[in-house]
Amino acid sequence: MKHRLLFLATAERLTCALALALAAGAAHAQWTYGMAQADMLTSSWYNNQMWKQATKVDCWPPGHCHAVGSAPQNQAPSGASVASLYTGADFATTAGIDRLAASFPTQNQQQIAQVFKTLIVSFNQTVPRTYGIPVNNLATAFTAVLAGSYAAYTNQPFPENAVKPLYQQLEQVMLSNSSLSQGSMEEKNTMYQMWVGLGTYMLGWQSELAKHPNAQQQAQMQKAGANILRSLNIDPDRVSFTDRGMQMR
Repeated sequence: MKHRLLFLATAERLTCALALALAAGAAHAQWTYGMAQADMLTSSWYNNQMWKQATKVDCWPPGHCHAVGSAPQNQAPSGASVASLYTGADFATTAGIDRLAASFPTQNQQQIAQVFKTLIVSFNQTVPRTYGIPVNNLATAFTAVLAGSYAAYTNQPFPENAVKPLYQQLEQVMLSNSSLSQGSMEEKNTMYQMWVGLGTYMLGWQSELAKHPNAQQQAQMQKAGANILRSLNIDPDRVSFTDRGMQMR
């Protein structure tokens, strides 16, 4: 719990820094991302066709989640290796961070890229160890973006008891899709940065709004969370996360 609280505190500080960067030059700084920036961030991050297919999931029948385009199953196919989910050393590329920062105004991009980098470092140092899941792993990163999107959409903290079960479920989902093995280490490193960066961004946004409510910004945040979930073939009104992982009603 101590490590998790440390990470959340860091996430909140850095997400505040993100907001202040966007407010630079204004008469006063405030917690705002701007609808255009939020929409750009949550729509432009997910534009690689291979990864769209590799990471869309289907949970029908309920409780049996699998990758779209693969047979429903709970076990990875024979020969599938968790090593295929490894994304390489931290920041072997900065392409993911650069892509996230590119959604913001040009004058803020350098500062925002540093914020995302620091968020990812903090995540890597705390969250995987806290929940017993691997660092630099695509399923871990996918867990982060789902958790952040769901927290944003519901305006509630993501349930802690769902983190590891969700990771384990996503690991099986991703291993069941052979297209992941086609991705280069650079592509995987890029996606890790984007998923973890976006997930922690959304978690920090929800946490800050819980402390300082703002109806307009909450609606914006919930829309962004819903858009991310829908882009992954997940209905935000039907999904839930429990100690059994992701469930569809």
